[in-house]
Amino acid sequence: MTKDIAALPPRDRDAARAVGVDAWSAASRSRILMVGAGGIGCELLKDLVMSGFRDIHIVSTLPIETPAQLLHALAQIDLDTIDVSNLNRQFLFQKQHVNKSKAQVAAEAAKRFNPNVSIVSYHNSIFEPKFGVEWFRSFDLILNALDNIPARKHVNMMCRAANRPLIESGTAGYLGQVSVHLKKTQCYDCEPKPTPKTFPVCTIRSTPSTPVHCVVWAKSYLFNLLFGKDDEEGGMTVSAEDNANEIEDLKREANELKEIKSKLESPDFGKLVFEKPAQIFSRDVERLLKMSEMWENRTPPVPLNFSKLESEKTLLGSVSRGVDRNMNIWSVGENFSVFSESIAALARRLVQGEREHGDFSLSFDKDDDEALDFVTSVTNLRAHMYGIELQSRFKVKEMAGNIIPAISTTNAIIAGLIVMQAFKILEGQADKCKNSYLVHGGQRTQIICGETPQDPSPECATCQAGYLSLAVDVAQFTLGKFIEGVLKSELNFDGDITISEGGRLLYDPDFEDNSVETFETLGLTSGKRVMVLVDSLDNDDASFSVNFFVSHKIGTTAFSLSGDRVFPRMSKPEAKKRESEEEAEISNKKSKSADDGVEVLEDDIMIL
Repeated sequence: MTKDIAALPPRDRDAARAVGVDAWSAASRSRILMVGAGGIGCELLKDLVMSGFRDIHIVSTLPIETPAQLLHALAQIDLDTIDVSNLNRQFLFQKQHVNKSKAQVAAEAAKRFNPNVSIVSYHNSIFEPKFGVEWFRSFDLILNALDNIPARKHVNMMCRAANRPLIESGTAGYLGQVSVHLKKTQCYDCEPKPTPKTFPVCTIRSTPSTPVHCVVWAKSYLFNLLFGKDDEEGGMTVSAEDNANEIEDLKREANELKEIKSKLESPDFGKLVFEKPAQIFSRDVERLLKMSEMWENRTPPVPLNFSKLESEKTLLGSVSRGVDRNMNIWSVGENFSVFSESIAALARRLVQGEREHGDFSLSFDKDDDEALDFVTSVTNLRAHMYGIELQSRFKVKEMAGNIIPAISTTNAIIAGLIVMQAFKILEGQADKCKNSYLVHGGQRTQIICGETPQDPSPECATCQAGYLSLAVDVAQFTLGKFIEGVLKSELNFDGDITISEGGRLLYDPDFEDNSVETFETLGLTSGKRVMVLVDSLDNDDASFSVNFFVSHKIGTTAFSLSGDRVFPRMSKPEAKKRESEEEAEISNKKSKSADDGVEVLEDDIMIL
């Protein structure tokens, strides 16, 4: 070993000595995909580049919390950019990086740790069709550092389809976990996820997508800036030529809000928040509207106009009191009326408090009627701007709980545990891998606990499904050819066949209208996943499902299949599980509840 280490470049010798030459060599030859570049991702990338990994690809994926976002995430620009709130724990980022891509900045920063490493960053969503099965198959190992369940589930399924090992991770305050998912072990979907009580809000200031993002923006951002203690980060001074405009905007906003706060006794205090200089309800929207590519597949936001809302408020009068006030969803005009009343009342309280105590400030209390009125009205005004469903006062009160920040030390520990499991997998010692848990308090005597990964669940719709790649000319290949040529002749599927894609029913025994349509006409283009459910006619427990990942081959008259053709059998209810989940996602587009969220977070703020 000493001779082998001596032959290595000087900067690599310590790492090789620490983990062993075999493990170090395996890491240096591997091709790694890291998904997510937030709290865990920053720590993980530092560990990778300093541990011998030489070929790293990063996707800092689009944050997605709702089924509608999941289904429409394709071909969207990556919105996971750096916010000022990230800087206190995501240490690859600095103030001059605000509003830039996390993946790109993280790659540039990590290369300074080790210039010999190749790091490829992608400013895209992991849901894009170009990140297909063959792309996942090109990696030796996938590392997840994500903050939302839909993205985790997607990466998990792609790893199953590509037969590639996945290491999952997540943190919440002082707690953290790392889980290893191999073909012979449980996948991420094997254990049902409990109804979550935490929500990712890492993009609340730039691109809100759910009601809870608007709640946290109203509560922890605007309320605190106007009535709480001054934010120390608000007065930053940075000279970054390549990002001067963004930094100047942030500095100007902080100064303007301080100026507004100095005019608490003004009868036009509420109007000052809307109009120049701060323009809280219009400036960010106008900036985002200039990024036309962001709105190719989603409705653009609409800035609010104070004069128009003022006229609507005058016509409507005051919002009713009592039970109706809590349970009814207020109109935009009613929200503006409540905003005007509550901001004036809170301003009077703050002025009075400052007269009695110089360092007086207000803090949000969900049982404080005026504070709750302010947060509810601001939540709904912002939601209206971004086309998000408005919420009742009762619902906002339910969502506005305690704010729990992510902890950088937890992220660092979890990142180290990820790398240790990665070495085992790459060195061919996957049987020695452990699921690791960072615990705080409770009955366990150890801070870090390890458990052997369990076997795949026979009830899991992801594990118990088949995965094949289908290469065809989508402009010529019809759904009828797929049924007769691929499913029945090539694969000998016998039974009732149901075909769907993204929750759309394309074919079943009672619906054959699409048989003559080409894949292209049906929208089955490269990267799309076609799900086939086969119900055995003779045995209810011999049903199975297969996922076909489409790739377009121009001029191909035939088809080609690749992948494992051994398909696990399961009961009909379980075989239908993934199909029903996709159908539920479609039906939930308009009825998505605001209290859906994620299991565990590692990025930005969480509310409990």
